[in-house]
Amino acid sequence: MFTGIIEKTGTLVSKKAKGKVVRLRFAVEGIQDDMKLGDSLACNGVCLTVIDFGPDFIEVDVVDATLKATSLGKLVRRRTNFERALRLSDRLGGHMVQGHVDGTGKIIRKIKKGKNVELHIKADKKIISELVAKGSIAVDGISLTIQSLAKDFFVIAIIPHTLQETNMSGLKVGDVVNLEVDILSKYVRTYVQEAMKRNG
Repeated sequence: MFTGIIEKTGTLVSKKAKGKVVRLRFAVEGIQDDMKLGDSLACNGVCLTVIDFGPDFIEVDVVDATLKATSLGKLVRRRTNFERALRLSDRLGGHMVQGHVDGTGKIIRKIKKGKNVELHIKADKKIISELVAKGSIAVDGISLTIQSLAKDFFVIAIIPHTLQETNMSGLKVGDVVNLEVDILSKYVRTYVQEAMKRNG
């Protein structure tokens, strides 16, 4: 479980096939202090397992299906967000994020508004149907508030701190991002659908 509060960013430096998985090596520092092999780590919002690490790198294995279903297969040297798994003693500063990506979205508009940046992200209808204006969504693992909704896209506003501390400042129109719908929204939707079925 994660919170969507990014701890560090890094850069993909190598991608190697290892049997049925692909091993990704990232250059990143500052989150290895109490890290152990086998720890869960969110990479752009995707929950992965730490296979190897050192003071300035982390390696994870990714199956082909995950590479195709997320933005990880499209990474080159784009800045990548990292968050270690939540400890029970931690503050829940963002919202409950599982690291189970529901799909990807595409940035269709990027608008500078003063010191903030507004992003319009096109997404699948199923994802849009589960979103709520002023509710939460994880975009590349970042806990963000949905400003408004349209038929096939949603709008988020990025403040200067988030622009500086995450990959958001480097994103451009056409870039693909990972999306995870708020788990509470999923549960409510499922409950309502099942209730409607039972009541005919």
